[in-house]
Amino acid sequence: MADCSRNGGRLQFVPVLPPIITSLNFSFNNLPHLSSDFFSNVTQLSFVDLTGNGLVSVDQHAFRGLDNLTTITLDSNFLDFNSLRPVLNVSTLIQLQMRNIRNITFIPENIFIEFPLPNLKQLVLAGSNLGVLYLSDFKPLKKLTYLDVGRQSSVRDKGDHLQCQHSPSLRQLDLSGNPYACTCSLRWFTSWLIDERRKFANFPKGYVCATVSSTSSGQVGKTQRNFTRFIGETDDHLKWHRNRTSSFQGVSDRNQSDLSLPNLNYFLQTDADENVSLPSVIAVVYLSDFVMSDQACLLSQSTSLLTAVLAAVLVVFMLTFLVLYKYRWHIRLALYEAFQRNPQQQQQQPEREYEYDVFVSYANEDVDWVRQELIPTLEGRYGLRLCVHQRDFPVGGNIIDNISTCVHASKRVLFVLSPHFARSRWCQFELVFCQNYVMERDDVLVLTLLAPISGRDMTDAISAMFKTTTYLAWGEEEDARKAFWGRLVLAFHDILLAQMA
Repeated sequence: MADCSRNGGRLQFVPVLPPIITSLNFSFNNLPHLSSDFFSNVTQLSFVDLTGNGLVSVDQHAFRGLDNLTTITLDSNFLDFNSLRPVLNVSTLIQLQMRNIRNITFIPENIFIEFPLPNLKQLVLAGSNLGVLYLSDFKPLKKLTYLDVGRQSSVRDKGDHLQCQHSPSLRQLDLSGNPYACTCSLRWFTSWLIDERRKFANFPKGYVCATVSSTSSGQVGKTQRNFTRFIGETDDHLKWHRNRTSSFQGVSDRNQSDLSLPNLNYFLQTDADENVSLPSVIAVVYLSDFVMSDQACLLSQSTSLLTAVLAAVLVVFMLTFLVLYKYRWHIRLALYEAFQRNPQQQQQQPEREYEYDVFVSYANEDVDWVRQELIPTLEGRYGLRLCVHQRDFPVGGNIIDNISTCVHASKRVLFVLSPHFARSRWCQFELVFCQNYVMERDDVLVLTLLAPISGRDMTDAISAMFKTTTYLAWGEEEDARKAFWGRLVLAFHDILLAQMA
């Protein structure tokens, strides 16, 4: 008998079960949700099989009152550990089977601490979709004697590989059918597997190397019976005449224990001459036969360490190169300060005669303005002595020495700022040089701005200059030019007065 009740606006199937029933097989009945009143009449229930119902959720009170329930089978459903909490809350459970539940992709770290299942002896999670399996997650299950976590995506342990020491009650462990990567890092597992082979179900055929380390292939090949092709060394196909079928059968029998050939007839191919050809077959490498010498593993670790060190050195070298390239002008200036100049000698020098009145720093792209506007006005009209690098730098001299000598030989430093100036590395060098060498002298720097500088071209040095020093902006209008020259001449007023005196 069954009852159809309405829950949340939808019809739900609720079976009417006899109250004295102790075992219930309700598999493959399309039951996506297990409601709270599903087992309301069967308080004596001890066994429940809900295989293949497409379950996706379980009500938190679904198993309430089932104090005798010891076995639950939930194979081939769509549950995960979040929806399994009502099941894990059944403290009387002795057996819990959850095969082929693909939604189980991980085991929450503390799930069995929260639900220790004090009476659980058998737990089956075979065929799930676990990407990583930590054996130590099952430690809180103190009475667990059988654990099946075979046929997963991969197996990894947190380093607590001696699981048996922490679970003395565990008698049978099934880790077969998992894809094991046979490398040096798996040697602890193979040792455990061999030392306690009786503990592992399906040993040894269930524990096969999915991948074999390239450094281990030689070692394994020396120790394994079938780490080469099934028959032959070089031929792609070995041909057997039909009248030698018995010989072929004898070979296949001798190797049947080591090879997985589901149907030998499937591999037999006959050509026009009635010859039978056998394709190449790669033999299986069992974990019990997997061998990696200490020397090979140490070499592998040394190679990995050397590779890591070389990679780190390369990264440091690249970063250092980039930093040096970005700040190469600042570094050149610092080296010049350290090896070419003596600040104490500079401070001991008394007031001296300057060779130039104004050192002009500008970009090569702005030379026309300097020649057509600046030099005729300041030199031709007012008689100031300008130092222009294209005209006054000594030929053949080191450019850094020329900049240093001419800056120290000038009473003022005039910067002709523009987008070209901001993008010029030499101009930036002159700017930083002047900031470091002449900022202690009052009113030495004079800023002129030929054209606005965009934020993309604005450097920290130029930005700092704009914030601390008043600048003069050039304009094409007649009034703007007159104002510009008037203010610029005023900046050199003391030099002009000294010349007149």
